[in-house]
Formats: sequence, structure tokens, C-alpha cells
Amino acid sequence: MKTQQKAPIKTFRLKKNDTVQIIAGRDKGKLGKILEINKEKGRVYVEGINYLTYCERPTQQNPKGSISKKEGSVSVSNMLLYCPKCDKGVRIGNKKTAEGLKNRVCTICGDII
Repeated sequence: MKTQQKAPIKTFRLKKNDTVQIIAGRDKGKLGKILEINKEKGRVYVEGINYLTYCERPTQQNPKGSISKKEGSVSVSNMLLYCPKCDKGVRIGNKKTAEGLKNRVCTICGDII
């Protein structure tokens, strides 16, 4: 039985250090900053979201061992870019300036993000 691989997402509207709001899953409604983006898999690592617990074996440096937490990845479809003016996650559009630069714009209030 073959497993089908998803096609990579071609356009990514989110960037590193953007603030996003999670819209699905156990962390629904939480805000966080993007730490890392994986375009091939379409997943994003967000600060403080989707913590995974790891058990570390005892070693010479850590003789007792420990339990550590680390952020797991979240699908890019489960988040929206956060607009501080609207105070919620919003869809975004693009708007060109007079100089020809593209800016990301909130679709609700029209403010540049």
C-alpha cells in the first residue's frame, strides 16, 4: 500500500517572527510567534503552541534523566495572521505601494501588517 505525499505549498503568506492565532486543535484561540517554517511539509513551529513531552535517558552529564518539553509543528491551515488593530486573527491580502513594493494588508480593517 503506497502512501500519497502532499504537494508542497507554493505560496506562504506567513513569515518568521509573525504573530499568529491558532484556529483549530487543542490550542485553539492562542497567540504565538513563528519560530520556524517548513515549506516542504506545510508546517510551522509556533512559540508556546503544541508542546510535546520527551523523556530523556540518564547520561553521565544528566545522571537522573529528565522530562523535557518542546514545541511541535502545526499545519499552516490551522492558523491566521494576527492583526493588532482588529485584535484577532484575519485573512490577508496584498497591496502595492507607489514604489511597487507589495505589502500584506488586513482584509477587515485595511491596515498594513
